[in-house]
Amino acid sequence: MIYDFPITVPAGTTAAAPLVTPVKLTRGIVHKFELEFPSGCAYTVFAQIKRGSHQVWPVNPGGYFCSEGFAISFDEYLEVAADANEFQVYTWSPSAAYAHVLKLRFGIIESDTALFVLKVLKGLQRFLQLMRVPL
Repeated sequence: MIYDFPITVPAGTTAAAPLVTPVKLTRGIVHKFELEFPSGCAYTVFAQIKRGSHQVWPVNPGGYFCSEGFAISFDEYLEVAADANEFQVYTWSPSAAYAHVLKLRFGIIESDTALFVLKVLKGLQRFLQLMRVPL
C-alpha cells in the first residue's frame, strides 16, 4: 500500500516558522520512503519528518532534505503502531520566489503476519543483547 501526500510550501516560509503538515498512516511497517522535489525548487525548499518531538527523517537531528528535480527515495523498516501513526512534515522555503509542491510517499505493509514477525525479531534481538551476543 502506498500513501501519497502533496504538500504545497508557500514562498517565504521561514525555518523559524515552518509549515507543519500532519500525515496519518495506518498501522503497519513503513518499508519505503520517498520525497520528491520538483524541477524549479532550485535547492530553496527544505523538509524534515517528525513523529512527536522525535525527528525521524533524516535521522540526524537538525538535518533536512533539500533537492532540485529529484526524488529522495530509500528502503526503510519502521513500525507504525495504531496509537502512534501521525507524522508531522516540517517544510520551509525562505528564498523561494513562488510556492512549490513536494510529493511525500510512504510504502506500508499492513499484514498482521509481517507485524508478528517484526515483534518476534525484536524479541530475539533483546534476548541476544541480554545474552551479550554482539549484533
